[in-house]
Amino acid sequence: MKRLIATAVLLLLTACGGPRVLHLPWGAEGYALAFAPDGKALLVLYSPGTVECRDLPGGRVRWRVEGLWDGLRATFSPDGQEVAVSSEGRLLFYDADDGEPRGEIDLVAQQGLDIKPPLYSVLHIQYLSADRLALLTQHRNILFLETWNRDGSLAGEVVSLGDRGNPDWWHPFSRDGSQAAYVGYDTLGLVDVAAGECREWNIQDQLPAYRHVSTLALSLDGDEVAVGLADMSYLWSTPDPHPRIAGPMILRFDTRTGEILSRHDAPDDTLPVGEMFVSLAYSPDGRFLAATTLNTNGLFLYNLADTKAEPQVLCRGEDCCRHFPLFSPDGSTLATVCGRRITLWNLGEQK
Repeated sequence: MKRLIATAVLLLLTACGGPRVLHLPWGAEGYALAFAPDGKALLVLYSPGTVECRDLPGGRVRWRVEGLWDGLRATFSPDGQEVAVSSEGRLLFYDADDGEPRGEIDLVAQQGLDIKPPLYSVLHIQYLSADRLALLTQHRNILFLETWNRDGSLAGEVVSLGDRGNPDWWHPFSRDGSQAAYVGYDTLGLVDVAAGECREWNIQDQLPAYRHVSTLALSLDGDEVAVGLADMSYLWSTPDPHPRIAGPMILRFDTRTGEILSRHDAPDDTLPVGEMFVSLAYSPDGRFLAATTLNTNGLFLYNLADTKAEPQVLCRGEDCCRHFPLFSPDGSTLATVCGRRITLWNLGEQK
């Protein structure tokens, strides 16, 4: 019965006439999104150095701030009244209704760091409460978890997570920010953000030969983490007896035990050598996982209740986006952005 319901939900993509597309200004290059907690507004980050807030469902521009650094990250506060944006080693705060400035924190100066961007960068932002935020940052290629009070003071010790792959492509935080996931060459880790304590599992023996962890996403309830794997054996010129991975794959791990929950393969068709998943995102109820691929620019939707089912191919090719797919808070919409296109996929109510 669940499989029939999931299939019916996916068929809504076709029944509703395909995705809706909103356009950014000429010359824009979109790369990240953030939904308001009530789903009625959307933050769009695009080059050069712009954060834009749009009303939903219409897409009207509510406000726009320009002249910031590229590589921005942004999110809404839990009550939806404020927006936090990272730029040039600072956290900037804006009113969510009109974009008026509400203050800023100079992160580099407050820590007394003798470095400047891009040697220090904020990769992900998560509000823990109205007056506290968690940041995943990078200093000289080392990953850190920082917790900041809204008044500009550090809350607790900075937690070092070491040199951990490519965290630009992660969705590392649980919904409430109480947990953050990270992955390395052979380890999977989870941070209790309030306590600053890490738990790690060695997952080397559970991964296929020549595995390369390309991305990860933590479920919103924090109970599981999905990692994308790519086959890197083509980089070796000498024969090896280990079997190759048949295309990129996804593994889901239980964050309480570190055990594998399930494996999900890429669509059963021809993919270029070295193809990999670069973004993963859980739906709010944890029943679906969105995934994007690097070389083929594919966007896929996995029904996690059926591990043997082929994923739904939402799009593929140059008109498809591989940057950070994101579900709306109610799970009814999946959004992507790249170039001048914001694409909104109607997934129905997912009941």
